[in-house]
Amino acid sequence: MPLGRGVPRLWSQWHSPRTLSPAEVHDLIRKRDYAALRGCRETSELDFKEGWYRLEEDHEKAELAKDISAMANSGGGYIIRGVATERLSRAEEEVVSKVKPIPAEKVDRDQHRSVVKAWCFPQVRGVEFHWHSAGDGDPENERGVFVIEVPSQNEDDMPCMVIRVIDPEGRRIDSFAIAVRDGAHTDWLPPGVIWRDLSDGRRVREATRGGVATDRTVTKLEPNDIDGLLDYMEQYMGWTDGAGYYVAAVPTRSAGEVPDDFYSRDGLYGALNKPPSLRYAGFGLSYEDEPERVGADLVVSSARERCLWLRPDGLFAAGMNAKGEFLSWGFTERLEEPTNVIINPWVMVEFTLLYARFVREHLAHRYGSHWDYNVQIRGARDRPWNLALGVRRFPTTAREPTGDLMSQRLRGSENPERDAYRIVASVYDFFGADRSAIPFVTGDAIDPQRLIAEAGGGNPE
Repeated sequence: MPLGRGVPRLWSQWHSPRTLSPAEVHDLIRKRDYAALRGCRETSELDFKEGWYRLEEDHEKAELAKDISAMANSGGGYIIRGVATERLSRAEEEVVSKVKPIPAEKVDRDQHRSVVKAWCFPQVRGVEFHWHSAGDGDPENERGVFVIEVPSQNEDDMPCMVIRVIDPEGRRIDSFAIAVRDGAHTDWLPPGVIWRDLSDGRRVREATRGGVATDRTVTKLEPNDIDGLLDYMEQYMGWTDGAGYYVAAVPTRSAGEVPDDFYSRDGLYGALNKPPSLRYAGFGLSYEDEPERVGADLVVSSARERCLWLRPDGLFAAGMNAKGEFLSWGFTERLEEPTNVIINPWVMVEFTLLYARFVREHLAHRYGSHWDYNVQIRGARDRPWNLALGVRRFPTTAREPTGDLMSQRLRGSENPERDAYRIVASVYDFFGADRSAIPFVTGDAIDPQRLIAEAGGGNPE
């Protein structure tokens, strides 16, 4: 929960958040069993929203188109208006807090259909709009819950695009963007993902016409070219105007041949698909997204939140950008416009620990046990979305960076907890912050048990 909206509720207040299917949620709403919804998690198939779409405003039309197309692009699900959520302070998720029925007069199903038809391409087929009265008995002031059911779409119609966007001045522009559900969040596909799909389609068309499909992979970099890879990652993710935090692990000896299981679901591909985690819905490396092939590389891009990039030569980079809410979880309220973004140290510490564990558990025995880490902060001062470091949570004390660019080389060890501490400590040094303020530290290492105990939400056995 962003600052200025009160102290967030603690994980323990919900006891054990529950995961319900869309059908189960819809059935509870039909029965008006609102109490049973409390604590229900948002998922890729469930998107809860408190108010209604104010479709007299273009930016709300764009929001409706974004929400429906994202659900369509992610296999379908339900968008439910009239249900308030609260963000768990110690986990990366939101749960239902209460049902807040909305006025029936604010829900015009024909208007919703017209907006979807005008703002989405191709058409999202089979969308159903359900109104469920809360039964307050006052026909002049009827209130209820509005459920938008988005079915799975034909693969030939994918992806669904939003074909009108709103610029920062509120002007409507005929352009396009592609939205997706990324776990329980809705976001735009990064430009690199769109480029790759368009490029792949172009090559297929050329081959079908008898043309020669040339290899235009732009990630053919020199071995261990960290700066080149991070430059391309920023372009691929659309992060060039936002400051970012990056870590790259480089094997210190020649990697030799590519591991036999590099592209295997039982090997590195599968490890990237389900990377190590400490807590349910914690600040992990990804939302268990399917890795993509970019040239010979494996890439996991969680919308605009974070990116993992593994090259066959063993170079493994991870990044979080100021334009994504993840890096500043709960510390920065609005990212739609350029702002000073405050790094949440809990996010950085847990993400970095899991990154170092991935190197030790999945890369060390394949590429050799000796590694160097390169830690970078890019654009800390000079980019529109720049960075500060949150040192104390309530109230937040933010430390400004000592420069615009940080690049620190560290020799890795066989202890990922100690490596994670040294990586984070170098960032604290860059922001002029005392290392004693780093959370979850015991001695000279990040302590995973302290992290679980203090942040809550340890993974079930």
